Amino acid sequence: MRYQVSLSFALLLFWSSPYVAHSANLRYFSFPTEYPVGALQLMGNEKEGIHRFGRAIGIAQGSFSVEVPPGSTVLLELNPRCLEHPERLKNIKTAGINRLKIAYLSMDDNDHSLCDKALQTLPEFKDLISLNVERSDTTDKGLAGFKSLPSVKFLSAFGAAVEGPILKETPRLRVLERLNLQFNPLKSENFKYLSALPHLTELVISQSNLLDDDLKNLPKCSQLKRLDIGDNHKLTDKSLPAVKQQTALENLNVRGTGISFAGLLTLKDLKLTTLILSIKRYRPDELADLKKAFPKAVLDYRGNGIATDNQTLFSPLK
Repeated sequence: MRYQVSLSFALLLFWSSPYVAHSANLRYFSFPTEYPVGALQLMGNEKEGIHRFGRAIGIAQGSFSVEVPPGSTVLLELNPRCLEHPERLKNIKTAGINRLKIAYLSMDDNDHSLCDKALQTLPEFKDLISLNVERSDTTDKGLAGFKSLPSVKFLSAFGAAVEGPILKETPRLRVLERLNLQFNPLKSENFKYLSALPHLTELVISQSNLLDDDLKNLPKCSQLKRLDIGDNHKLTDKSLPAVKQQTALENLNVRGTGISFAGLLTLKDLKLTTLILSIKRYRPDELADLKKAFPKAVLDYRGNGIATDNQTLFSPLK
């Protein structure tokens, strides 16, 4: 009872703020009363994808209602305790939850299947548009078992354990628009399934040990606006014919690849607005020529190597 009163008072203060629209929609949530399953946040609209900071709503425990302004979405972030006891997730009411986040990276070899078990246990999220399993132990098995992928537009699995068989699940991914598989152990035989994602506008597959032939089916993703293939050191100019056919492409990252200055010039017909490069790979005069070839593009010069936060997270323990 004390929790319910505290939550109601906090929500009253929150929604009485002048920054909250008065024409909000009331949503009712029901979670187990004995234990919290995670936390709820108010997020931006569906076009803002995954990486947006939200405003805390409260702990996902018990039953309560929340006023959600038009155009806003609700995120549920599951806590690690629920992953250890996935049976707690079976009876939660999912209506009104638009985004789901599971972040659990086990340091114990015996716990590597926790995220997969949770995804397979979860009921259907009919209102879900975004699934975030970044920096987790999630595999293709867990994603394939998740019941709500048919409605998910944004799927981010940075730093997970995805090899690519999930791409075979075309009916589950029919509305997918943004896909982030950066820093995953992707296998070459699974890239052919990219061609079955017709609505894909953003594809991030950097740091995934790509080969030139892995991109040969890319042209069938004809609506791509952003393509990140950076930090794949085995990629060469042989991969560029597939990129050249992406006529809608606006943002391209080739940092940390073997793509040459001459190879980039073959893409001059693309209407790029951002081109991310490794500054040490190209001479100053070549950079100047690239600016002429892509007059509307911002050339983003970045150094080689792994980002500091990723290096800290994934480096060996001392």
